[in-house]
Amino acid sequence: MYSTTALSPRDKPPYAIVLIDLDEGYRMMSRIEGVDAEATRIDDRVSVRFTPAGEDVLPLFVPDRGDR
Repeated sequence: MYSTTALSPRDKPPYAIVLIDLDEGYRMMSRIEGVDAEATRIDDRVSVRFTPAGEDVLPLFVPDRGDR
């Protein structure tokens, strides 16, 4: 994880927007799930999970627990 910020929209739970440095050399913006927004840390390893969103599929990230 290159960068992270916690967003706290009114009347909704907080969530984290992150910049992820992919092993392939690219950087992408996404959300991280499975951890409190305030608990995300730069340099944490994450894994991608593809989540259906209507007719699309979104890449979201989760903390890497070494289960790859």
